Amino acid sequence: MIYYFSGTGNTEHIAKKLATKIGQEFIPITHETITDKDERTIIQTPLYFWSMPQIVKEYLSMITWKKKMN
Repeated sequence: MIYYFSGTGNTEHIAKKLATKIGQEFIPITHETITDKDERTIIQTPLYFWSMPQIVKEYLSMITWKKKMN
């Protein structure tokens, strides 16, 4: 699953190309976007002045991350 945030459309374009290439779904990050699926996740976002956009920081803080054990 690829979650992306795009301000101008460039990141969305790349997320779509990557999703197509690897056969994954791509979903925009919004305040309502939360997943509880147990799957590999790609987060794609632009950087604004060497930092992530606030909406992406908030999204990442709401996710419960699980460490995969071998």
